[in-house]
Amino acid sequence: MPSSLFLILFTAALFVLLGISVFLLVNPSRYMRRNPSRRMKDTPWTRIQLRAVGLVFCLFAFMVLSGSLSHDSQSKVFRGFSDNILVALWLAFACVWACGILSWIAWRFIGVRIWVRQHFSFEELESPAWERRMTITFSLLLFLIVASALLMAAAGLHPPQSSGN
Repeated sequence: MPSSLFLILFTAALFVLLGISVFLLVNPSRYMRRNPSRRMKDTPWTRIQLRAVGLVFCLFAFMVLSGSLSHDSQSKVFRGFSDNILVALWLAFACVWACGILSWIAWRFIGVRIWVRQHFSFEELESPAWERRMTITFSLLLFLIVASALLMAAAGLHPPQSSGN
């Protein structure tokens, strides 16, 4: 009985995490309105950061789901997909972290701020069209990562398994 209870709680927690991840990926402005913070203002940059966090959390949820399902599976494609999602999660996390640090450093230079303000007006960055483009971009990026992990696994391209001495 405790095993089935754990499985139910684990599945529920995974779906809650996946729901929050998709919510951050698709609609971060609503999240910002529901959870206002003095330290995190509702700006286009903050919404892009929340979308990146949603992307990493979605990949994490896919990794947990595929890892737990591939443990019982005999399919090499499914195990390869799980391994590829793990690699994609690490790459996405490292890229989001590095891009955040690099953009923070770049924003310290006055020339970068002037260029951004000349090329992107405040009205354009706050428009619903900009939000739709960012939602489509990040959702498409997630789809491409998952699809490429699956196609690479089907082709037999995945990290080698450790021998597990």
